[in-house]
Formats: sequence, structure tokens, C-alpha cells
Amino acid sequence: MLMYMDLDRFKYVNDSLGHHAGDNLLFLVGQRLREVVPHAGMIARQGGDEFIVLLSGKDDVLQVEAIAQRLVDALSQSFTVFDKQIYVGASIGIVRLPEDAQDMVSAMRYADICLYRAKKSGKGCYRLWDRSYLQDSTPERIQIESELREGIERGELILHYQPKVNAVAGELHSLEALVRWQHPRLGLIYPDSFIGIAEESNLIVELDRWVIAAVAEQQLAWRKQGLVIVPVSLNVSASHITRADLVLLFAQILNEHPELANYIEVELTETAIMADPDQATISLNHLLHLGVKSSVDDFGSGYTSLGYLKKLNANTLKIDRTFIDDITEDGYDRDVAKAIIALANSLSMEVVAEGVETKAQWDLLASFGCQYLQGYYFSKPKPAEEIARLLASQK
Repeated sequence: MLMYMDLDRFKYVNDSLGHHAGDNLLFLVGQRLREVVPHAGMIARQGGDEFIVLLSGKDDVLQVEAIAQRLVDALSQSFTVFDKQIYVGASIGIVRLPEDAQDMVSAMRYADICLYRAKKSGKGCYRLWDRSYLQDSTPERIQIESELREGIERGELILHYQPKVNAVAGELHSLEALVRWQHPRLGLIYPDSFIGIAEESNLIVELDRWVIAAVAEQQLAWRKQGLVIVPVSLNVSASHITRADLVLLFAQILNEHPELANYIEVELTETAIMADPDQATISLNHLLHLGVKSSVDDFGSGYTSLGYLKKLNANTLKIDRTFIDDITEDGYDRDVAKAIIALANSLSMEVVAEGVETKAQWDLLASFGCQYLQGYYFSKPKPAEEIARLLASQK
């Protein structure tokens, strides 16, 4: 049996306490693995914060799951590093040999896919190999990944911007930047077709960096044209919010262009925040100090605790559109939307309802006290040149 594991918060330890602390933590993890599975055929560090455990014998699924759970539990306990209590946790991908794979190349590939599935499920868990996972690794998907990598380098990505309006008068308040891929062969590709691939292949961080730089560049271009700019929000992935270089990237941009402070904002989904809420809290508070406000996107679809919501110091809650679609007919959706608006007001947060497509939805949300609205009723996402005309009309 092959177990391929990755520490969930190792980079945070490295970035905050230094590489010496990280090296010491890796040593302690190795020791703990030997304590949990003393009869393992091999325990090895694969690289970075990844470990491999090989176990011999014909264990059934229940035994395999029991061992995996013991490893997850053991690695979720604290480690003492330089007199500090450190918590990391781990995610594990599991392949049974030779039932699932007959060679080590396939076994490592399958284990890596399982590991990704575990991390995508919220980290701190394990996933056993299932052949259905190969459906997400088709040649077409691999080709899209390769072309996306090249597309980022060749400048094939573009941004469209969707207005957010004041709920009282319907006047422009701010914008959300939404990435598109102008593929040379397939034409304009929307994010639903490539964001998942970017997340799985770790291209998402590179894509995030491109979007952040592009938004800053566009804001500067609009200012140069003499337009009155409004705040522009952009989406940040779960993978990126836990990285120190996200804060450093914004710090560099705002150091060079301090006039952009309070004019670029970040949006994170509840799922992204709760994947590592402690690090998300640290990052968002650092960004706020720089002049970058944040929004909790798709609120109501996840499980953000009220305690974390207060610590995040986020400026805005965005009501998940699933509660907006039938809000005029569905009493449950109305009650949820009204409760989220009341919660936001009690925390001195602004609230945006996304997916507004009718005047009846607008009127109802405004009556509940929702400050801002976003959706096709007001405008679909538009290219920068069309937004420039909209900004010019605001003078």
C-alpha cells in the first residue's frame, strides 16, 4: 500500500517562523510517522513537505482506512518547534498495490490525484484511489492545462468587469474583475472551463498574480485617461490566500502606486477561507492594513463560523446567488437573504446580492436593507473599453 501525504500548513510555518523551524518540523513529522506505523516498509520524504509511506501486506479497505485515520489524527496534534506549539495537519492519497496499480509510475500518479482530491475536500483527510478519478485526467484536460500555461505567458487572458450598483438608485458603486481566456483556437473561454484545471495543476496562483497585476494596470490606465475610478474587486483562490507572497505582491503594487489604496479589493469564497481560516485571517488583516479590503463571496453556501467572520475584518458579505434566484417566490430564500443582511449590518459590514436579474428582486432586496446589487439586470460583464465609457458618464 502506498500513502502519499502532504502537510497542510507547512508553508505558513516556513514563512512565519523561518526555514530552520520548517526543517525541524519535517524531522518531527518523520519521527511521528515512525511511531504511528513502526512496521512500514519505507517512510521517506518525497520533497518539500511531502512524505511517502509504503506498507506491505494484504490489508482490506477497513484496515487501510484505520491506518490512514491514525496518521491524519497523529499529524493534526501539535508539534513543539523552538518552544512554540505548531499545528499543521496532513492530507493523504492512498493507492493499494497491486490492486490499483501494477507499476510505481502509475501508483505515484494515482496517489497524487487522490491527494489532490483530499485537499480539495477540505484538507486533514484521506482519499483512496477510485478509477473514476481518471475521468478528470483526460488527454483533452491535459492539453487545456498545457495551453493555459502557455496562454498566461503569451498574454491570452483578458478581464471583463461587472458593475455593482447602489440598491437605492441603481448607480455605479464598484466593479468585479472576471477573467476570460481568448484562446487562439477555441475563441473566448469562460472561467468555468479552466479555473478547475488551474486549481488542480497549481496554475491558479500564477493566474491570480496575472489578474492582480492586470487590475492594477487597468486602474492606472483609467486614471491616466482622466476617468474617476471606482473600487475593483478580484477573486483570490484558496491556494493563494495561504501564501505570504500574496501580501507581498499587493505591498509592492501599492508601494509603487499608493493612489490605488482602497481601489483594489479581494473576494474569497467561504470554502477558500475555511480551508485554512487562521492563515486567511492573517492574510486578510495584512491586506486591510495595506489598504486592500476584502469580501466573503458566496456567503451562505459554506460554513464560516461567526467567530472567524469577526476576526477576518472583511468589509463585505456577498449573498450566494442560489438564495437570490427564487427570492421572490421562495420564503426560505427570502428568510436566508434577510438574515444575512441583518448579520452584515450587525457586524458593520456592507452586503452585496449577486445574480440579480429582475426588478422584483431589486425591490425586495432593497426593502431588506441590502446596500449593493450585482447581476445581469444591471449589466453583464463588459470589456475595459466599455467600462471606460461607463466611468466617463459618472463625471
